[in-house]
Amino acid sequence: MLNKISRSVVVSKKSRSQYDGAGANVHRTIGAVVPNDSISPFLMLDEFFVSKPAGFPSHPHRGFETVTYMLDGSFHHKDNKGNEGTIRSGDVQWMTAGKGVIHSEMPGDEEVNHGLQLWINLKAKDKMIEPNYQDLFKDDIPEYNDENGSKVRVIAGNFNDKLSASVYTRTPTLFFDISLTSDKEFIVDIPSDYNAFFYVLEGTNGYIGDENKETLVHPHHIVVLDSEGDHVRIKPVFKHSESDNNNDNDNNIDDGVVVRSEDNDIVVNSDDNENNIVNEEFNNNNYSDDEDNSQNQDHE
Repeated sequence: MLNKISRSVVVSKKSRSQYDGAGANVHRTIGAVVPNDSISPFLMLDEFFVSKPAGFPSHPHRGFETVTYMLDGSFHHKDNKGNEGTIRSGDVQWMTAGKGVIHSEMPGDEEVNHGLQLWINLKAKDKMIEPNYQDLFKDDIPEYNDENGSKVRVIAGNFNDKLSASVYTRTPTLFFDISLTSDKEFIVDIPSDYNAFFYVLEGTNGYIGDENKETLVHPHHIVVLDSEGDHVRIKPVFKHSESDNNNDNDNNIDDGVVVRSEDNDIVVNSDDNENNIVNEEFNNNNYSDDEDNSQNQDHE
């Protein structure tokens, strides 16, 4: 049973563009515009845009997990344990660094390779486990489609008691890729003891939060939610020109928007008639930031 009031936005910040690794362009939110000690257990969130010869040559990780979600193009991974492989558009690599791994992540396609990477801290008891990989391929990720044409890719956790992902999360986590194609309000259930945020990739104007306390959101922004309630309300707003009257799914906008923001202004951006929102949440129990995370800031 949902609480009457939706969770609301407490922080909305635009990502910060910077270079990392070997000349790779990243737009960083957690670990830059949002301190990682304020949204535990998340350590870092990057939206990356990488073309050859840039990339992330060999670098170490220990004590946390990296989740790489490819949106376009491909990335090739290789580590010091003899593991290697390639993830492509729509695929996910869930890497548990555990007691330590040295790896490289380099672009596979000639054009711009676009994706997200999230770092999730491990509980103290899991920090020194053996490194492990879970590869989720595009066709294996469950997808929920509602009657209005909106779509949710369930990368981790359970979505609204409708679909569950296969990935094992040592730090309990929900990770959804949400694409909204209707101006109908959309509800996402979130356990009341989970911290939560949205990152807006693209879309038209929209709002997040209770209708009496909603926040306008825009693209390339992170939106951190408060802890009041066990769901969040999303209300997209699609703009149409008069010539679009016969096509209800065409968005006529100069600048996409809908899920991250600057000082309570959230953003999302859209060229494909969808509001594309990535939602990640986590359980903030039994987990210590005091342990060594080995957050090598040469990125992924």
